[in-house]
Amino acid sequence: MIDTLAGHLAPVKSVKFSLDGRFLASGSEDGTMKIWNLKQTDIEPQTFAGHSGHILDVAFSPDGQTLATASNDSTVRLWKTKSIEPQVFADHRGRVWNIAFSPDGKIVASGSADRTIKLWYLQKSQIQTLKGHSADVRCVSFSPDGKILASASDDNTIKLWRVSDRTLLQTLKSRTNRLSRVSFSPDGNILAAAGEDQVVTLWNLADSRLLQTLKDHGNRRTNGRFTSISFSPDGNILAAVSNKGVIKLWRVQNGSLVRTLKGHSHIVTSIKFSTNGKLLASASADNTVKLWRVSDGILVKTINAHNNWVTSVSFNPNGKTLASASLDSTIKIWNINDGALLQTFKAHLHWVTSINFNPDGKILASAGSDEMVKLWNVTLEIKDFMGLGCRWLRDYLIIHPEEGDIQQICQN
Repeated sequence: MIDTLAGHLAPVKSVKFSLDGRFLASGSEDGTMKIWNLKQTDIEPQTFAGHSGHILDVAFSPDGQTLATASNDSTVRLWKTKSIEPQVFADHRGRVWNIAFSPDGKIVASGSADRTIKLWYLQKSQIQTLKGHSADVRCVSFSPDGKILASASDDNTIKLWRVSDRTLLQTLKSRTNRLSRVSFSPDGNILAAAGEDQVVTLWNLADSRLLQTLKDHGNRRTNGRFTSISFSPDGNILAAVSNKGVIKLWRVQNGSLVRTLKGHSHIVTSIKFSTNGKLLASASADNTVKLWRVSDGILVKTINAHNNWVTSVSFNPNGKTLASASLDSTIKIWNINDGALLQTFKAHLHWVTSINFNPDGKILASAGSDEMVKLWNVTLEIKDFMGLGCRWLRDYLIIHPEEGDIQQICQN
């Protein structure tokens, strides 16, 4: 473990790395955000206080110079990393569920329980309100080119807005109750949406045309509702996971159901594609992590990972290892090739709720219900482990000189 970042007075809700991997931002139910310098973790972090409620989401701007926080106190606040005085946007009249920066960093979008979307133009100090939803706006997301904003709502619709003039381009209707998941394809040409029904819709963003309706014709009571969706890195496959542990893989081009992955006996809490898109990892409340081969749906390995729910999985960008987090308070690092356990971190005093690798894959950040954020070095080599072992055995070897072989190894 590199360090334990302690300082929040309530559970940590979100952790985000800056794009250059130098800083980590944490938002907490104590109403504060902290920025940690990863090269100087012994220095007191910057603390940003001002919200009167829980911080629900944090986001770095693309250039890393500004952070946005969303809170259930109905405000969005923008913070410069070199100043503790925020720019406060208090126009919402309900809790702010979600925030997103535009790709160029000039606009912040927020979705709220007041049924509106706010666009905060940072350079012009202007605020524009997008109205049209009749229930909570759960999710907002910019297309990769920043030209389109998608908003998903409890009113069972997704609205596509042209950012340049804030024109409502189209309302995409769904049969779902509380539509709350949207995902852009990697090239930004397709939008996928899912919610509480068993339908995923794919839309062409160039003309707002419905491309595919991906239906699960299975038993709703058996298969459950979709709770998460994710595109493969090449954008050819869409994965959707249900609260009954069923994973569906669709081919984006023609909407055909490639296969159904069944094996978990409880809720699937997290799914992630490997960097090369060849493997899909699923974490579940059945205490296991499963690795699936995307090309044929073969279950490559079931890892009996933890003694409680597995809450999160994350592939290392190096493509060699996988991290899993659990309610059993531990994080484990696994070899993707053979499923071997490489490292175990007794991570937090209570549940580990989220994990995330930094961009170069050398550091893993974890958030827990014990109000702490921790950073872990996951690049240790064999010689590093041997060095740790020898340091642990130092006092033993002093009083047991007969252990000459071990002493020789440690001296070398």
